[in-house]
Amino acid sequence: MKLRLTNVAFALALAASASGCLTPSGEDFVLRQGTTGGSSFGASAAESDGFQCPGAPNVLPNYDFNLDGTEFWEVCHHPEELPRIRISGATVNAPVVCVYPVEINDENGSISLKKDAATQTLIKKCVTASVSDGYYTKTYYDFYDKDLSFSGILYNAVFIVKQTNTAQMEVCLDGPLGANVNFCPPYSFGRFRN
Repeated sequence: MKLRLTNVAFALALAASASGCLTPSGEDFVLRQGTTGGSSFGASAAESDGFQCPGAPNVLPNYDFNLDGTEFWEVCHHPEELPRIRISGATVNAPVVCVYPVEINDENGSISLKKDAATQTLIKKCVTASVSDGYYTKTYYDFYDKDLSFSGILYNAVFIVKQTNTAQMEVCLDGPLGANVNFCPPYSFGRFRN
């Protein structure tokens, strides 16, 4: 299934940008650009294992509700093993996150959702935090160099959402009436490979 991006500004910005993030704005998705450069997480195990890392978060939250740097993700890819990615980031009050692989098509601005051939459900993988730390009423969960592999599919971008929001995210992306950003929970989105 493909989500059609109707916002012309998004299509033009995406073609010029190596990474981007979709944010709901009315009925369309709008680009929110990520950054590239020196590693914000330092030299990671991902880089020493042959992964290529952006050096800064490239999967960004649709809204920065927490205003504390959480929900910003660095997603690394492995140039020789295309199904493999590695994520690093943090959440608040969510020890498990789920990752949905998608493919952004630069030619027409569409996003191809990836579905299981047998069940026709969206493909996702969930990972558990490496460590946690409490602060007042919040518990922060850190995800360092979490390895994921989505065999048999081509993808260049991901949605990351708290596990507690997966049902709502699946309605947002692939509901009975098609994609509808009005049903989206808080999520992070971005491109990690051209």
